[in-house]
Amino acid sequence: MSSLLDRKDRKQLWEWIGKPSRFDLLYKASRDGCSASAFHTLCDDKGPTVTVLFNTEGSVFGGYTSQSWNGSGSYVSDSNAFLFRLKSKGHSKCSKFPVMSSSSRRVQYAIFCESSNGPTFGGGHDLNTFTGTVQKSNGYFALNGYCSYGSSYDMSGEDANTINDGHLMVKDIEVYTVKDGEDVGGLSETPWRAEPDWSNESLQMLKTAIRGYKPPKELEHTEVSILLLGQVAAGKSSLINTIQSVFRGEVSARARSGTAENSLTIKFNPLTAISPTSFGFIKSPNVKDKVHAVILVVDASTFDVMPEGIIAKIKDIQTVFNARDLPQVIFMTKIDKLCPDVSDDLTNVFRSETTFEVLSKISDCFGLPRGHIFPVKNYENETELDGNINILVLKALKQLLNFTDEYIEDQYGDLLCGSDSVHAKE
Repeated sequence: MSSLLDRKDRKQLWEWIGKPSRFDLLYKASRDGCSASAFHTLCDDKGPTVTVLFNTEGSVFGGYTSQSWNGSGSYVSDSNAFLFRLKSKGHSKCSKFPVMSSSSRRVQYAIFCESSNGPTFGGGHDLNTFTGTVQKSNGYFALNGYCSYGSSYDMSGEDANTINDGHLMVKDIEVYTVKDGEDVGGLSETPWRAEPDWSNESLQMLKTAIRGYKPPKELEHTEVSILLLGQVAAGKSSLINTIQSVFRGEVSARARSGTAENSLTIKFNPLTAISPTSFGFIKSPNVKDKVHAVILVVDASTFDVMPEGIIAKIKDIQTVFNARDLPQVIFMTKIDKLCPDVSDDLTNVFRSETTFEVLSKISDCFGLPRGHIFPVKNYENETELDGNINILVLKALKQLLNFTDEYIEDQYGDLLCGSDSVHAKE
């Protein structure tokens, strides 16, 4: 599940903050739950943060503090704090509302840190996002907080009607940690991986190569089996749609994607595990009956806050793959949400320092070489095909098929060696 804050808004925020900054997503209500406990677990003691609310009418607003959140039940002074509006009913309308000067003592009430509250700004409170837990209904959160603008922040005549349309019904709330001294989406002069040929000719060659792919003749089968694995909403169904789109010549949505309840892909249920009595179970599988490769799909934009429990489960499953020498690759999805420069121009992906940094973290986490990790972008908002999207996913798929061929050849090589050993004993 990717972040909603776009590049233009990020730049506006760090201009208000006063220095180039990097925004890393800590908390997202639609992903982590709209609860005070989830907010404090993920956001306490993290230093400067930006809280952003996205309401049902397209308005975007929130607050910044240079101090850490905590659950002490007390106010925290912050002369750098401010509230803001980025959009009004979907249209850009940027305004900054600073905390009142120290002479008025309002600066002492810049933020209110309470374990039962979500992000809370001001002594009034100017912006009290929510208390306790709020459930999502009909696609949005009807927050139980309130706005009393002007208590501690200079609103320049603005009020709840002009800032948040008079209500707190939001599609999402995001909290970002703000890291100093790092510009948004830096690009290196030289690529960290050889860049592909982005031409249409190259795209057609890739399509021809993959369309004409045949497994090694030893398999005596026309298809290979690839296991797709990943966290809910990482982009598995969207990846299927993207690959189908390339070869259909139009954007496909055959595999339902999006939230967990809509997705095509299936959550494993240990209570209904496959057994020898399951329909279609093959007790003595040949090589052609087995899985030949694994794609682990990872949401690059939220990897830094990927739950430890999910990582541990994936690593446990990897031990099975490793024991069987199965080739594994990682498709890094949502790279456009990770780096604004990549969002602007997908061909920047292999010069994006942010993309390489996250790729390296993923490599270290799951123990796979960097050359086995491929940044891709799925079709999501697009209604027309994009050659650059197609080339990225086809390059990744082609390399996966190369690894798959090697695995199949090795499997048959082992079988032949085993057969020779039997004959030798006879």
